[in-house]
Amino acid sequence: MAGLEKAIEKCRVIVVCGPGGVGKTTCSAAIACRSAMQGKKAVVLTVDPARRLADSLGLEELGNVPSMVEHSAISENGGELWAMMLDSRSAYDEMVSRYARSPEQKQRILGNRFYQHFTSAVGGSHEYAAMEKLYDLAYNGGYDLLVLDTPPSLHAIDLLQAPQRMMDVVDESIFKWVIKPYLAAGKLSVQVLSFGSAYILKILTRFVGGEMLSDIADFLSSFQGMFEDFHRRAECVQKLLHDPATSFLVVSSSSPAGIREASAFYRELEKAAFNFSGFILNRSLYDENSVVDFGNINIVELLRSAGAPEEYISMTLAEKLWKNWKVYNRISLKFEHELQLLKKNLSRQAALVQIPLFERDIHDIGSLLEFAALLWD
Repeated sequence: MAGLEKAIEKCRVIVVCGPGGVGKTTCSAAIACRSAMQGKKAVVLTVDPARRLADSLGLEELGNVPSMVEHSAISENGGELWAMMLDSRSAYDEMVSRYARSPEQKQRILGNRFYQHFTSAVGGSHEYAAMEKLYDLAYNGGYDLLVLDTPPSLHAIDLLQAPQRMMDVVDESIFKWVIKPYLAAGKLSVQVLSFGSAYILKILTRFVGGEMLSDIADFLSSFQGMFEDFHRRAECVQKLLHDPATSFLVVSSSSPAGIREASAFYRELEKAAFNFSGFILNRSLYDENSVVDFGNINIVELLRSAGAPEEYISMTLAEKLWKNWKVYNRISLKFEHELQLLKKNLSRQAALVQIPLFERDIHDIGSLLEFAALLWD
């Protein structure tokens, strides 16, 4: 297995993915931080609104515009670290502002209820907004390295197919064949439509309601002249994600279930022909030195030889330590089993990094740098 530094040394874009609650945001920030220490201009895009990340970076807050992180250890070799918190709604608003043909068209779209629902609630919309912002910074920000902390995704497909879904949503044929006749006929005159259009609209009305359908029609009508621009942009985002300089890292917990989930995510990446750099198994409790037979060890004597005060040494304590070790040993053995299965399917170029359970929260730039060092060890 390659180390993380070797696995990502030629990457310009790193997409950090995996389920929520496994430390993706911390890993993303640490990778960008370490790269900046090596002299690169790096930016991390996070979706985590928690204050603790901003605190660890020494920032008052994280917004939708990159903020520079000031620290002597980062700038020592001429590098720069930038960070921002992704706001998916703002990303879509920026796209509308970029491609709208007039201020009136822009305001009509931004005020549309379906547009507002789509940018905040439709599956895959957050994922695409994250990648759209990544694309924008990749070609307009002047960064050597971009690290994207993706939204938590229960299904890898939501993340991997986000650009294609966007291309499907802005497919102009939907407007030409269904919505445009609907607008021409009016809500109460569906019978004048072609049989196919009338049938589709009746089905849509049954499921989403006439009012929502009207909002959708108005939204797509407002989009006239912009379909091609949005479609072309989504294609460019798709190409960026498949670029040889773009790679994916999967972060997982060290539990057997977490490792299996990470393996499933990896298979989805391979199936879709994305470049894969490796796994980061966070908060690992596994230590090969602990998986030994303590059956012949006298724990009381072991405590004495370690200098423990005599008043604290007892058979009761020894028994509790013994039971604790048995539980820890069982966890380690299960983890080791899953780890070996994971290694069998990985190429030699992929990284497999185990990060031990960190002793404290990441609450300042110093602890973030310490965590980053573990990724490279």
